[in-house]
Amino acid sequence: MDAVLDASLSKATVVTGNAKAPGSLLVTCPLLVLGDLEVDGFLDDCGPDSTIVVLGRCVAQGLRTSGNTRSADAMTER
Repeated sequence: MDAVLDASLSKATVVTGNAKAPGSLLVTCPLLVLGDLEVDGFLDDCGPDSTIVVLGRCVAQGLRTSGNTRSADAMTER
């Protein structure tokens, strides 16, 4: 794992590899993950300033989004 993300992101973040959140992840800013994103809990995309882009696989227990979430590969719920 290249980056472990805190429970909440409020500053624009770029991860140049894979990222993991050990619980739920609340995103209120742009997040770009160049690899895979694995979230053990729920992935919350709370717009209007948040945009989540994952160039690899995105896995989470669930997804709550304002509509600005993209994955180049599969988005999978556990």
